[in-house]
Amino acid sequence: MLNDSKHTERVPMNLTEREFVDCCREAMRLNKKPAEYIRFVLRQSLYGTVGMAVTNGNETNRDE
Repeated sequence: MLNDSKHTERVPMNLTEREFVDCCREAMRLNKKPAEYIRFVLRQSLYGTVGMAVTNGNETNRDE
């Protein structure tokens, strides 16, 4: 059975400067780290928006 409780798989990727800046801005707007935001968008694309209002227990919100 697949384990969804730990984030252990790494996916290196290259972004343009514009993509990176826009990703960071959107992550900041949603009070997420860039990696959390990318994971959020990926999960939304894969699984849809059902249950997206409930936060994942592994995500941390920054108080910055």
